[in-house]
Formats: sequence, structure tokens, C-alpha cells
Amino acid sequence: MEVLVAVVAACVAVTGFLQAPKYEAGAQALTGKTDPDSRPVAEEVVRRLELDITPDELLSNLGADRMGASGVTRLTYEDTDPKRAQEIVNAAGKVSSEGPLLLSATEATPVGPHPVRNGFLAFVVGLALLGGYKRHW
Repeated sequence: MEVLVAVVAACVAVTGFLQAPKYEAGAQALTGKTDPDSRPVAEEVVRRLELDITPDELLSNLGADRMGASGVTRLTYEDTDPKRAQEIVNAAGKVSSEGPLLLSATEATPVGPHPVRNGFLAFVVGLALLGGYKRHW
């Protein structure tokens, strides 16, 4: 059983290290009548940038938070490619504002995975499982 616990912990740790990094790009846009996280905006962004993803896939990584009644919306997009994340979030801001009213954009920054944290958690879980097994016998 100890071997099984060690193998599971090792698999979890290795999986954490093999995950592709994720980046988050952000922008603020003065949005018009169309919500930036709507299907029509996603379809137009996919068309303009000639992306190999569906509008639903784009929407699953796009975040939009309205900042009060000002009409300004904070957009974020997560992707494994920082340049593509920035292009998509900028395009979503432009499309939703019905013009080039992108107020600001930030460079894409890494948001995951966290291999050190994941490895540590796998180690702790492995120890807990091992301790429970030894106490049981």
C-alpha cells in the first residue's frame, strides 16, 4: 500500500509540472450596447482574428466585469499563449464598443499552473494517506 501511495503522489506531482502555463491578459473598454462576453462578440472576434476555436471556447476563457454605471468594462482572457490572450481581449473590447474605444490594456501575466504548490499538496496528501494506512493496520 505504501508503494501505491507513493506512486499516486508522484503522478499528481508530475502532472502539475507537465501542465501548460496559463496567462491572463486584461483590458478596459468603454462598451456599447453589446456585452463583451456575448456570443455575437465572440463570433466576431473569432472571425476577425481567424481563430481555430469556437465562440463557446472563447467565451469560456473570457471574463467581463462592468465597473459601475460608467459603461467601462474590465475584460480578461486566459490562454496558454500570452500574445494570443492579449489579441483576443483587445479584439473583444473593440468589437463590444463598436469602435476603437479600448481605454487600456495590460500585458499578459502568468496565472497558472503552480507546480511548487501542486507538488507540495501532492506530498501532503501522500503523507496523509500513508499515515491513515499505517494507523489502520
